[in-house]
Amino acid sequence: MKRVGFDGNQSGFLTQVERYAFSHLLRLEQQERHPFLIHIAKNLGVTDSDLSHFHTFAHRMMEMTALAHERNCVFYVDAEQTYMQRAIDSIAGQLSQRFNRDDRTIIMNGYQNYLKRVAKTLPLEI
Repeated sequence: MKRVGFDGNQSGFLTQVERYAFSHLLRLEQQERHPFLIHIAKNLGVTDSDLSHFHTFAHRMMEMTALAHERNCVFYVDAEQTYMQRAIDSIAGQLSQRFNRDDRTIIMNGYQNYLKRVAKTLPLEI
């Protein structure tokens, strides 16, 4: 079984930040999507068509972010619809984990500060 957690953590326990970082229902990389989570998504009403659209969207987001990384420019992710905010936050978080390395910041995520949950989410993302 593949170990979940950041490379430097050898404690055998997940930190709060690791739990947050690895809690995405649908991973952007198709090979990282766990079949059980796909099963859960389908039981929540996600259709095969929805998954196909998500796959296309995720692929395009990875390509755009890779291009921004290559050109060393910032890619700002923002959502103005609260019903989509959790999905946008998940996608931006995954892109940040992959592309924001060392002193380079490629992905920046906008926050809807009027949402109560932002006060708990923001410290995990910094």
